[in-house]
Amino acid sequence: MHISNLSGQQLGPYTLERILGTGGMGTVYEALQPSLKRKVAIKVLLANPAQTADYLERFNREVEIAANLEHPHILPVHDYGVDQGVSYVVMRLMSAGTLEEHIKRLGNPDNAEIIRILKQVADALAPYCPALVHCGPGQITKILRTLRRHGARRVVIVGKV
Repeated sequence: MHISNLSGQQLGPYTLERILGTGGMGTVYEALQPSLKRKVAIKVLLANPAQTADYLERFNREVEIAANLEHPHILPVHDYGVDQGVSYVVMRLMSAGTLEEHIKRLGNPDNAEIIRILKQVADALAPYCPALVHCGPGQITKILRTLRRHGARRVVIVGKV
């Protein structure tokens, strides 16, 4: 399966409709889950020779952990799998758009708004602190810069665990 743009194609039981965004690990699509007649978001991992058995094992472990996190500010994982060699994660589709879009709409938040957002993040992650692994200063800085420029309603938990 060619991965450059999968819009209009089937991935497992899902119909990929349009690209919502692209990042370092893959592309996120709006998709249809026909069995439940609902829209979902599907993150498709980039086809990469670096996706060794260890990489895919780590990916599977991360998704399984994320799928078991429960909090109003954590985006739920519905499903994940591999179809025709393409790894994917199925999540709730957030109709409000991406964090980047929300940040652009929000403009420059004041300190009270930043504190509110950071509290949402801390509240979401606090119950799971024993399961979390160190987040490097560069990652924290990037998160804080993003939060400084944007608001957040939910956190997607993806990363080293």
